[in-house]
Amino acid sequence: MLFPTLTVTRFRVLSLRGTIRYKHNDFTTVQTQEHVAALLPIPPRPKTRPTPWLLPDEMEKYLIPLRERIPFRPTTVKQFLKNTERGSEPSETRKTLGNGLIYFAWYSFPTLERGQEFIEGVKEIAQKEKHHPSLLRLEQRQQPISKVFINIHTHEAYIPKAVSKLRPDFPAREATPFPETLIVPGLTMRDVRFAMLVDELFRSNESSDDSIPSLVMKPRENTPTVSDLVQRIFRYRFCPCCGLPHPLVECTAREVYKPKGGGEWEITTLDPNLTERS
Repeated sequence: MLFPTLTVTRFRVLSLRGTIRYKHNDFTTVQTQEHVAALLPIPPRPKTRPTPWLLPDEMEKYLIPLRERIPFRPTTVKQFLKNTERGSEPSETRKTLGNGLIYFAWYSFPTLERGQEFIEGVKEIAQKEKHHPSLLRLEQRQQPISKVFINIHTHEAYIPKAVSKLRPDFPAREATPFPETLIVPGLTMRDVRFAMLVDELFRSNESSDDSIPSLVMKPRENTPTVSDLVQRIFRYRFCPCCGLPHPLVECTAREVYKPKGGGEWEITTLDPNLTERS
């Protein structure tokens, strides 16, 4: 694939005088052969259902480095919903408490037809893997350019002890062990494998001179640790009193365990996921 000169700005692709200009922002760069060469082999498909969230060593090995090598990026549901450019998250994900990370990506194509062909290829991967994206959408906001948006996570997943023990020091944490029997959607090795297969599909099909290169994140000066990543997940979508996947209003421990900073728990009626300390 040929990579033209880039202009730094927001994510956008424009057609100008018969040529294509690729625009990105200060945090992204074009995926090159160096990024591809640094990829690990695609991992095998997990054999168990429900599937455990990514273990700490799997996050270290795959999740953290992959964000700088393929377009898929892990994020919390809260942050995903904040970025309206990628469209609305399906209502079932929006309402589900305790969601862990989700994986999202978008790929750009010079025509609507090429984008549709890519979607069909992603569907074939989903059928073979028996793992389907919660969002797979083709949009054409600026002709002739089209974009395919993908959102993937494992619905039938659970949090293993190696991950739950990294949750923040909530007031009732020690009194409420995290049971592995709870089904909590999140990222698993199914999603890592799926993302790598999809990116491989894009690179194998989009190799012509008019192809639009995908974008990956630039290296960060301070890469978050696995512990930082896990604690961020629990702070956004779990009970701030005990750390279990339910709203504060339903927490039976909140009457006994008060906020560590003092005061009382404040329950908001706008959204059971939004809980505050007074």
